[in-house]
Amino acid sequence: MTTRKSKTVGIHLNDNEYAEIKARADTVAARSLGAYIKAIVFDAPVPEQKTVRHTKVADPALIRQLAWIGNNVNQIARAVNQSESINQTDAASLFAVLAIIAEELEALNEDAL
Repeated sequence: MTTRKSKTVGIHLNDNEYAEIKARADTVAARSLGAYIKAIVFDAPVPEQKTVRHTKVADPALIRQLAWIGNNVNQIARAVNQSESINQTDAASLFAVLAIIAEELEALNEDAL
């Protein structure tokens, strides 16, 4: 079982000292400067940088449409949460609309892959 980290240690460095430690950490492709220093202090392996996932470029018009859909879903949720009571017919209608939105988003996701 790992224990939760609860203490922080700070050090003050001049520009040259910082540049030296940063250069050493970069040389071994350390995950972070803090991870590098911790590995050196505790004589442990230096954790390497995580691999960067490259994302596809999205069409700005698609992003605007998704934001619009998200805004509408938030408005629906806000209205339902603020209403004292909602009848079964309205609840069924909302569920149907949300199901359609979910299907459309899933189709967009499949097209994007």
